Amino acid sequence: MPEPGLAPFTGVFRANDDHRVKRSRPSASCTACQRRKSRCDRRQPCGACEKRGGDSSCQFGGNAGRKEVQMRLSRLEEMVQGLADARRRQQKTSPDNDAEARGVPAVGGQELHGDGIGDDYHGVTSWTALVDSIRDIQTLLSTVGEEPDTSEPKPAGEEPDLVFGDVNPVTVADAVASLPARQEADRLVSLYFNAKFIAVPFLHAHHFRRCYESFWADPSSAGFLWTSILFSVLSAGVMVARVRDPAQATPPSVTEPRVYLVRAAQCLVAGQYLRARPWSVEAVLLYAHCRNVQGPDADSALWPVYGLAVRLAQRRGYHRDAGRIGLAVSPFEAEMRRRTWFTVQSTDLLLSLQHGLPSLVDQDVCDAGHPTNLTDDDFDEPTSPLPPPRAPTDPTPILACTVKSRLCRILRRVARLALSPSPVPYVQTQALHSALEQWHADLPACLRVRPIRTTAFTDPSYTVMHRLMLEVMYLKTLCVLHRPYLTTVNIAAAPDADPRHRASGQVCRDAARRLLELHVEVDAETRPGRRMYEDRYMMTSMTYDHFLLAAMVLCLDLSESTDYSCEDRASRIRLLRTIHDLWYARRAASLDARHASRVLRAILARVDPAPAIPSSPSAAPPPQPQPQPPSRPGPVDDAGGGDCAVGLGEMPSLESFLGGSVGVDWLSVDQFLRPGPSPP
Repeated sequence: MPEPGLAPFTGVFRANDDHRVKRSRPSASCTACQRRKSRCDRRQPCGACEKRGGDSSCQFGGNAGRKEVQMRLSRLEEMVQGLADARRRQQKTSPDNDAEARGVPAVGGQELHGDGIGDDYHGVTSWTALVDSIRDIQTLLSTVGEEPDTSEPKPAGEEPDLVFGDVNPVTVADAVASLPARQEADRLVSLYFNAKFIAVPFLHAHHFRRCYESFWADPSSAGFLWTSILFSVLSAGVMVARVRDPAQATPPSVTEPRVYLVRAAQCLVAGQYLRARPWSVEAVLLYAHCRNVQGPDADSALWPVYGLAVRLAQRRGYHRDAGRIGLAVSPFEAEMRRRTWFTVQSTDLLLSLQHGLPSLVDQDVCDAGHPTNLTDDDFDEPTSPLPPPRAPTDPTPILACTVKSRLCRILRRVARLALSPSPVPYVQTQALHSALEQWHADLPACLRVRPIRTTAFTDPSYTVMHRLMLEVMYLKTLCVLHRPYLTTVNIAAAPDADPRHRASGQVCRDAARRLLELHVEVDAETRPGRRMYEDRYMMTSMTYDHFLLAAMVLCLDLSESTDYSCEDRASRIRLLRTIHDLWYARRAASLDARHASRVLRAILARVDPAPAIPSSPSAAPPPQPQPQPPSRPGPVDDAGGGDCAVGLGEMPSLESFLGGSVGVDWLSVDQFLRPGPSPP
C-alpha cells in the first residue's frame, strides 16, 4: 500500500495513462521496414528494401505516406490499363477480328463505314471507366507509370446462339451463290430505297452504293454483317416488287423474300453480331424491320429481337451524344448514329406499347439528339461540318423521323404513366396532355393530315402515309393517356365527381372514333384502282394494331356509357360494323384480323342485337365520314344524354360477354378492356 501522503500522485506517470506525452520525433526507419517490423540500416535505399527489389517503396520522412499512396495508385492504374491494353491487342490480333468478321467493307485498306469506335462504350459504373478516374488522380500527384502488363487473357469459347438458334454455318461463297443476278439485285435495291416509307433512315443511299459496288468487286472484303444488311434489303425489295407488279416480280434469279431473310440471319451469326461490332446494330435492326413489315400479323418473337438491338446500340454508345462522351467521330458518323438510335428507341417503344409492357429505353440516361433534317444529298462522309438543317417546309422522310422522334419522348412518358401499378395524380395527365397538344400544334404544315382524296397529285404516297401515321400516333397517345377516365364518364351524379375526368373520357372516345374513321379512309384508298393501291405494303401489322386498340376503346365505351344520344350511339355502332367488315375481309390472310372480327361481332351482338351481322362483307364500305379533330379536355355539357340513354341496369356489363358461345379468346382482350384502378 502506498503511503497516505503519496496517494494522490499514484499512477500519474504509468505507461498506460491516457494523458501521457507522446513522442513527436520522426521515425528513423523507412516505411517499408516499419510495416514489416524489421531492422532498417537507414540508407537510401536501405539494405532490406534493396534485397527485396522494392527500391521505390523505401521512403523516409513526412512525405513517405504521400509517396506510398502515389506508388499504390500507379500500380493500380498499371494493372487496370494492362487489362484494357491486353483486350485491345486480342481484338487486333484475333483471327476472327479481320475485316470479314467485323463486318466492315473496306477499299484499299480503309473502312467505308463504321462509327470510328473499336471498343465498346462503358458508363461510369463499369470497371473500365475507373481508368480515367485513376488517371485524373495520377495527374494531381504527378506520377509516371511503368510498362503495362503484356499477358493476354485466354479467349472464351463460342456459345450457341440463343436468338437465331442452330443456323447452318455460312461462308462468303454461300452468300454470293444466294444472290440474284447483278441486274436483278440492282433493281431490288433500287425498289427498296425508293420505297421511302419503309426504307430505314440509317442507311445512307450514297454510302450504301459505294459499299455495294465494293461488295460486287470483292465480296470477301464486305464482311458478314454488312452482307446481312444486303440480304435484308433484297428481301424488302422483293416484297415491294410483288405488291407493285406481281407478274414481273419473280424472275428465275429472284427467290422468295423469306429465303433472303434466312440468309441475313446466317450472316448475322457468322459475323458474331453479339460482340457489338460495327454494323451489328444496323444489321439486327434491319433484319427485324424487314420481318415486321412483311408479316401480316404482329410477331411476338420480334419484340425480343428489337430489345437485343437496344442493348447492342447501348453497348456501342448510340444512346449518348458522341461529343459529350469524347468519341472521335466525324459529323457524318455522328448523324448516322443519331438516326440509328432513333430507329432503335422508336420501334422498341411502339412494340412495347403494343404488348402492354415497359420499354427498355430509359430517357433519363439518354442524351442522343434527334435526327437532323437533311436528305442524303445534303451530306456525305467528307462533309464537315454538317450544313444547317432544312427548313420544315418540304415533307421529306427524314423530317417525318425528326417530328416522330420528338413525339416518342412524350409517348414514352405516357406509356410509363399508363403502366404505373399505382394511381397517378391527374395533374400528371394534364401536363402530358399539354405537351402532346403543343407537339401537335407545332407540326409542320406539310406533315399535317388531310383527306387523301384532296391531297395534291404531286404528293408521293410515302408523304401521305407519313402524315397519316403521325396523326395516328397522336390519336393513339390520347387514347392511352385518357383511357383510365373513360369508364368514369357517366359518374357525374356522384358527389365527388371531377368534371376534368369527364373531359378526359370525352377526349379518349373522340380520339378512338377519329382513328377508326382514318382506318375506313385508308382501306378505301388501298383498294384496286385507288391512289394507294400499289403502295398498300405500307400498311403494316403495327398500323393495324393502332386501329384495333381504337376499336376496343369504342366497344368498351358503348358497353358502359349511358350518356349517348340515339344519333351518336347509332353512328358509332355503324362505324364499328364497318370496321368489323374490314377486318372480316382480311380474315383469310391474318389471324389478328380473324380474331378482331370475332371480338367485334360478339360485342355488336350484345350492344345492338337487332340487325344481323353479314357473313360476307361483299358490299363496299359506307360513305367515308368527314374528318373531325378530337375534342380537347374542357367543360362538358352534362345534359347531353339525349332520349336514347340506357340505364346501367339495362346494359349488360362487358364481363357478361364472357358467357357467349362465340368462341372468342377473351383472356387477351379483357386485359385491355378491364378498367384499372380508379384515378385520383
